[in-house]
Amino acid sequence: MMEKVKVFVQYMKRIFVTIVIMSLLVLPVVFAQQPSYEGSIVKFQVRYSVKRSSITQDYEVLINNKGVVVVSINDYYTNPESPHIVKTGKLSAEEFQDFKSFVINTGVFQFQNEYIASGTMVELSSERIKFVIGNKTKEIVIGSTTAPSKLRAIIQRIEEIKSRIR
Repeated sequence: MMEKVKVFVQYMKRIFVTIVIMSLLVLPVVFAQQPSYEGSIVKFQVRYSVKRSSITQDYEVLINNKGVVVVSINDYYTNPESPHIVKTGKLSAEEFQDFKSFVINTGVFQFQNEYIASGTMVELSSERIKFVIGNKTKEIVIGSTTAPSKLRAIIQRIEEIKSRIR
């Protein structure tokens, strides 16, 4: 009986040593595959779209986690034959970090989901902005000019970025 216990203990030691060795071999590989974000938020995306009651120009601006900007314009007035225009660009790393910090520090998750004046038909004329920060998402519909100044400041920054994309 004692012999069986000794064999069992040796067997368990081998299993333990094997697990430790495998862990030491596998863990560095797992951690090496994780990208380093140096304290930044992993997911970050802002999508701002404008729909006006006139048929002149609706547009959408998307700024993704890598600072890539996509401007999608439906311009029925000046381009009736080919109204859909897409322009892309990339923010510098510094400008993207500045914009990202500005959005995060504004506290976008504290805003209401809607800022709509009575009688406004948001299907015809509205602004929509969607923030994805980390694992949280916030969508805001603006159907009036009464949105908070901090939200308007973000929109103004997006408009400035849009104007530079050629």
